[in-house]
Amino acid sequence: MAHEDSPYLLVGLGNPGKEYRHTRHNIGFDCIELIQSRLSLPSFREKNNFEGWFSKGSRGDKELLLLAPFTYMNLSGRSVQKAASFYKIPTNRIVVFQDDLDLPLGKIRIKTEGGSGGHNGIKSIIATVGSDFIRVKIGIGRGKGATETRDHVLTHFSKADREIIMASIEQTPAIVELILQHGVTEAQNRFNG
Repeated sequence: MAHEDSPYLLVGLGNPGKEYRHTRHNIGFDCIELIQSRLSLPSFREKNNFEGWFSKGSRGDKELLLLAPFTYMNLSGRSVQKAASFYKIPTNRIVVFQDDLDLPLGKIRIKTEGGSGGHNGIKSIIATVGSDFIRVKIGIGRGKGATETRDHVLTHFSKADREIIMASIEQTPAIVELILQHGVTEAQNRFNG
């Protein structure tokens, strides 16, 4: 169980590199950048011992650590495990922001455990730290017709779809605040509607 004074580790999943920026699979990076900016946390810096971009700050009396792994998606767990282990963060204080193929475009769902749903970043985190972390999933919908999953998640949004997604990403700082102040159940009640 989390100790009341344990920091929260907020993780945004994505792939490094300009070609992946703002693709469907990089929603986690978009979320974590917005959270850093909106909650006025220190700028990200490269933290090679965590294999990611890292920011450390606080919100009220809660210590917050932000992490965007630069390991590529399928090795994200390695980065998360290093940061969690260094700061002795219990798994249920890790909040992961991810894209989700099985949710309609822009739909938000907050979960506290479960499988990977075929998401390689989540699969990697489960393999390294266990499964009882908090996931904030944002729906990216499925590709039309024969678009392979891999191709679909690496595509960019149309202008109209990007607006829908941005409206969801804009909610993530409020989700973090709610989790910090009132717990994950309260956030689920509000956003899983």
